[in-house]
Parts: sequence; structure tokens; C-alpha cells
Amino acid sequence: MQFFNTSPEVQQRIAVLVPLVALSLSIFVVYPNWQSYQELKRTIEKQQKELDVLKATPVPPPSPITLAVPALASEPPQFLGQVSAIAAETHCYVSGFDLTPISGGKEGDPIQTVRAKITMEAQYAEVRNFVSRLARAPRLFVITDMSLTSVASSAAVGRSAASGSLQAAVEIERYLLVPEQKETPASPAK
Repeated sequence: MQFFNTSPEVQQRIAVLVPLVALSLSIFVVYPNWQSYQELKRTIEKQQKELDVLKATPVPPPSPITLAVPALASEPPQFLGQVSAIAAETHCYVSGFDLTPISGGKEGDPIQTVRAKITMEAQYAEVRNFVSRLARAPRLFVITDMSLTSVASSAAVGRSAASGSLQAAVEIERYLLVPEQKETPASPAK
């Protein structure tokens, strides 16, 4: 039984063309894909090394920023002291301080929101430095509102105002931990 019933001339052509087709496939299809495969393999090895480094990296410590402090009678003066120290470091003159508890918190919430409005006089760069230092304070302070107005040089409060002096009103929000209210049992009636 003959598998191919072809002439010897066609068989010779097939014998020459099949290796040429195989060679062209390997040159134009397999070889470029092999290069891509090698590149992908190198990329995977590199990413695997990066992943190993990330896995070996220790978890960073928790933030040193205090998010909320206990709601004690000493908290407002401590807050004013912290803000005044930051203002003094940045050469801002504090001319006003107003505490306003925010209503609207739910009864029994463990955290109370308190806002304070600080009014100060300074140059623009000093106010910007004050805001930057406030953001890096050891306690969480959130600036909720800020307004800057130009101050006339003759209306300077507490110091001689240079040209470009501003009056800044900064509203700062901070958070207090409300102590838990322990319910006292009702005394039995006699």
C-alpha cells in the first residue's frame, strides 16, 4: 500500500519545501516569540525579587499622632498652649481664641468634636509655616476653615505691622474621648 501516490519529482519538491517551511516558521514565528518569552522571564524574575524584598520589609510602626485625648478640664488650656507654642515658633501673634463645642453628635458617642477659632497676625509665609507645623503636631488637628485678610499698617494689634501683614482666622477641629457613663442602679423604693 502506497501512502502517497505522487511522482518522484513532487516528492523531491516536498522533501525540500518542508524543511524550508519549518525553517521559516522557526525564524519568523518561534524565534521572535522566544525572545518575548525570555524578556517576560527576566521581568518575572525581577518582579519576584521585588516581591521578596517587600515581603521581607517589616510593617511600619503605628503613627505617633494622637487622634483623640481624654475630655478633661485641663484639655482646653493644653490645646491653647500647644497652638500658642506653634504660633510662637512660626512668629505669629495670637490675638484671639474661641472654643466652640459642636452639637449634633449622637448621645453616647465615644468621641466629641470640639472646634477652636484662632485669630492671629503674621506675614503670609509665617501663616503658611504655622499651618505646616500644625499638620505635623503630635496630636491630630484638622483645619476646617481659614480666612486671610489684609491688615492696615496702622491697625496692628500688639506689634508693629510690616507691609503685607495679614490677619488669619483659623478654625481648628480636634477630638476628645468622652468618658463612659456608668449607669447607677436605681435604689429600691421603701
